Amino acid sequence: FLGSSVRIPKKSEEYLTWNYGDWKTPDKNWDIRKGSYYVLEKKAVIMSASRDKVCWNNYLNTPRQAVEINGEILIKRTIRQLKERGFDVSITLPEKNFLGDLGIREIVSKSDGDPIEKILNLKNEIPCLAIYGDVYYTDNAMDIITNSNEPMMFFGREKAGIIKRCGEPFAIRVNEYLMSKAQELKDKKLYSITGGERRCGEWELYRYINNIPLGRHKIKDYWTEINDLTDDVDSPDNYKAFQNYFKNHIDNSSLSHIVVSRMWYEKKDDLLKRIEIYKANLLQALLNQTEQNFDIGILCNKKHEKIIRSIHPRIIPFFTKKKPGKVGKCWHIFSEWKDISGIKKYDIQTNIDSDDIISLDAIKIIRKSITEKKSTHIHFFPLLRDYYTGEIRKTRMKYRNTHNSAFYSLYQPDKKDYIYIGQSSHTNFSKYAEKTILIPEGHYFVNIHDSNDSSTMESLGDIHMVTQSVNTERTITQTDNPFPDLDNIPTINFNIMAHPKRKELVAELVKKLGDIKVIWDTDNNCWHTRVKCLVDHINSGKEFGITIQDDTIVADDFIRKASNFIGGVGDKNAIYNFYYKRQLDKNEIDRAIIAGRNYIKKSNFYNELCLAIPTKIMKDMIDWCEKKNPTLDWVMQRYVVQHRIPVYFSVPSLANHLNSESLIKKVNAPNRTCWYMDGDEWIVNIKSSRVFKKSNMRYGKRN
Repeated sequence: FLGSSVRIPKKSEEYLTWNYGDWKTPDKNWDIRKGSYYVLEKKAVIMSASRDKVCWNNYLNTPRQAVEINGEILIKRTIRQLKERGFDVSITLPEKNFLGDLGIREIVSKSDGDPIEKILNLKNEIPCLAIYGDVYYTDNAMDIITNSNEPMMFFGREKAGIIKRCGEPFAIRVNEYLMSKAQELKDKKLYSITGGERRCGEWELYRYINNIPLGRHKIKDYWTEINDLTDDVDSPDNYKAFQNYFKNHIDNSSLSHIVVSRMWYEKKDDLLKRIEIYKANLLQALLNQTEQNFDIGILCNKKHEKIIRSIHPRIIPFFTKKKPGKVGKCWHIFSEWKDISGIKKYDIQTNIDSDDIISLDAIKIIRKSITEKKSTHIHFFPLLRDYYTGEIRKTRMKYRNTHNSAFYSLYQPDKKDYIYIGQSSHTNFSKYAEKTILIPEGHYFVNIHDSNDSSTMESLGDIHMVTQSVNTERTITQTDNPFPDLDNIPTINFNIMAHPKRKELVAELVKKLGDIKVIWDTDNNCWHTRVKCLVDHINSGKEFGITIQDDTIVADDFIRKASNFIGGVGDKNAIYNFYYKRQLDKNEIDRAIIAGRNYIKKSNFYNELCLAIPTKIMKDMIDWCEKKNPTLDWVMQRYVVQHRIPVYFSVPSLANHLNSESLIKKVNAPNRTCWYMDGDEWIVNIKSSRVFKKSNMRYGKRN
């Protein structure tokens, strides 16, 4: 999916490192969060200093940055997109007011020589986000670029696109290291030869940083792929290609979109029961969609507005003048747009029952299906899913263009006679659109449970499908793979926290985990070693750091499973624990399974054996804990509780604690405990041993 290809090196350049403890920096008070390499200020500079007399040649008697594409002046569209995302925007120009009064700071620069000059013009602006003035950015592309949190990154398309038949860079996260390499290119007069001409620009800079021959087109590290309608306007032919495209197509990434569910109840208790199902199923699928450019709306009773708002910050409660009524076994609350309040008119409306599940690419499929300026109805062929067992069956119902499913969308390019998505029955909603599209099964799952009295597995089910699973990443049944492979996993650094007395255990871990850094205890001090591990994570430039203690037993394929677990939950502000202590009991695990979750959420991590921590909080955590004069690393638990950081435990656990002699004196602690799953049963392991590592988290019966 868009932006899924993010490549970051395994080991950061020395230029980006920060030292701590044994390796003091010259400035002891230097704060990594305020340092020039790690502060990702919301500052963007649009590069438009070139007059470009050759390719554009004053076509239309206007600079190419000032042409109109898709109904908006190109440069003004880019400025608007950046400001809407909270960025302070400046622009480099060959002279003052070269593009008229844009209402932003202008930086007079020269850039009619080698293209590398446009980067060097930003020396006094770093760190910053460098944006091109002649590029048409889709909203999705701009979201990916502005939401990035890497201090140095190139954004672009590796190969041919819709408009141009070649790869293109679209934006650059510029820091001091990148700037130093740009200066080296110029000073050493390094270049590639393209079309018989010497060239030194963004592609050469990217290759130089990655030790790629300057004339070889290859993607390696520090790269985020963007492959949609985003492209630049270098020539009149590019401009004409955009105009021709928009005659028959639309930029579907810019369409406003709301996903609506109905949760109108008279009784508070009934609402709360439905909310628990919604939070464990549909909400998780929505929050983990591969494309997030949509709003979430819930139609509710006005008196329950506060309860609905408390579910999640993204949810918009809205209301109707109508009252619900029952037709047969089904409840309805059909309303016209004139009855609705609390939401605006959206280009796309999508309806999904609050207790159902959709695949993580469902929103992307909806948006990609809209290609013309015609009212379009899109509906998904459902599968049935037993809420408690995870069993999935085909349905006997036959859905077609004249009989529509309950997961459907309506795109309306003309909002004059606006149709609300819940105006009438879903079964014939296609009557409101010029065209209708049926999406094949595999993306929409109707959850069957005791509160859903309109259908049953027996009454509607046809064929038992044992191979089909619900792709929401957070969903787990006893027969599913709880940690399926994902494209959108965060970047993670791994290391082992090791004591010299446990060299044999460390060797076993390294053998099992592969190429992983070992951080040795040099002071016989637990906290000191923990800090070195945290600093190693910070210096890696990754989003998360996982430290594995030397007496840990990890599951087979731990790195892949742990990475997919973090990516599936998707909370980049949370801590992830892969080991259970007594604070997690069997009932909590059973409830997670019944609710369809592969995690348990807590307010503390209870043990430091094997944790994933966001690197962006590590420096603050170190500073806070240091004030407590710690000798042991459990002080981090106090930090997590005080700062109210959520903790997700994996279901099942991926690590266990070897029942070896403690290196800490006078410890009065209970035996190590781990719950793990075997088929439909759970067992508790009180006295663990090395045999456990062979199990891959599966064996035994309940004690």
